[in-house]
Amino acid sequence: MVIPVGHPTGTDKPKDKYKPENIHWEKWLISGFFRRKALKIIERIIEQSKDRYYETLEQSSQGWHEGKNDPWPYINYVLYTLKTAYHEFEERVGQLKSPKGAKTELIKTAINSFPGEFTLSDLERACPSVSRDMIRRVLRELQRLREVECLGRGPGALWKKRGNTLKRG
Repeated sequence: MVIPVGHPTGTDKPKDKYKPENIHWEKWLISGFFRRKALKIIERIIEQSKDRYYETLEQSSQGWHEGKNDPWPYINYVLYTLKTAYHEFEERVGQLKSPKGAKTELIKTAINSFPGEFTLSDLERACPSVSRDMIRRVLRELQRLREVECLGRGPGALWKKRGNTLKRG
C-alpha cells in the first residue's frame, strides 16, 4: 500500500482552530509565561523557608553512605512547597483581568478581613495582583474619608479600621 506524501487524510477541509474542541488550554497554561510565574513563586517560597529546606536535606541524607537514609523529610518539604505554590498561583490566576474598580474593592475586602490592625505588607500579601502604589492610594482615600487611620509612620506603620464604616460586599 502506498500512502501519498503531502495529501491530507480524511476530509479536505482545514480544521477550525476556534472550535472549542480544537482549543487546547493545557498547552496555553503550560506556556512560558505561566512556567516563569510558577517558578518565581516556588523560588520565593524556598527562599522564605530556606532553613527548613537545609534541615530536611540534612535529615534525608543522614545514613546515606550506609544506604539507610530516609528521603521522606525532603520529599514532604518538596510537596509542601509545591502545594503552597499551587495555592498562591491559584489565587493569582483568579485575580487576573479585574474590571475597573475591582482592585479597590479587593483592597477594601482585604481590609475587612483583618480582625484588627494591619500593615501595608499584610495588604500586599492579601492582594498580590495590586501594586503597592495602588494600595497606598486606596489607603489615603479611605483615610481621607475617615474609614481607616494610620497608627505610625514608615514602612512598618500599623493601620486600623475606624468602626464599621467599610461596606461589606
